[in-house]
Amino acid sequence: MTENVTDRDFKTAMGRFLTGVTIVSCIRQDGTPYGLTVNSFASVSLNPRLVLWSLIKDNSSAEDFAKAQSFSIAFLAEEQGDICQRFASDHEDRFAGVAWHQGPSGAPIIENALTVLECAPWQLHDGGDHIIHIGEVTAIHHNPDAQKPMSYFAGKVNEI
Repeated sequence: MTENVTDRDFKTAMGRFLTGVTIVSCIRQDGTPYGLTVNSFASVSLNPRLVLWSLIKDNSSAEDFAKAQSFSIAFLAEEQGDICQRFASDHEDRFAGVAWHQGPSGAPIIENALTVLECAPWQLHDGGDHIIHIGEVTAIHHNPDAQKPMSYFAGKVNEI
């Protein structure tokens, strides 16, 4: 029964769950890189190696992600707060000034992240006001110099 649960109650409750912070990126249909800050990420399966993340349906790049041949998920390190904020903003060119390169799949790889997963799209699922993207991991890039993850709790980016 949820009639007594408000949107605010739900958001507050979900904000009390500690999550990591990721940047999910793809190459848009026009050939430019695009990414956004996402904390709705989870591992799904070991065989095949599947992960998921979700994107609000009215995001201006929802179609770009739905049509992308590949996408990447960068697990941010605690010192990447500036990148986190940039990719969470309305900044037109979020990759300007950010060190990145294209991985073997063609997806953008943000440098200096803890780990970056390259993924091939697997399935899309309706998730209310979000689309749930499931991807098959095709490559993994670890950064041995980055040791501490960025975290998100109670509406704020924190250092663990």
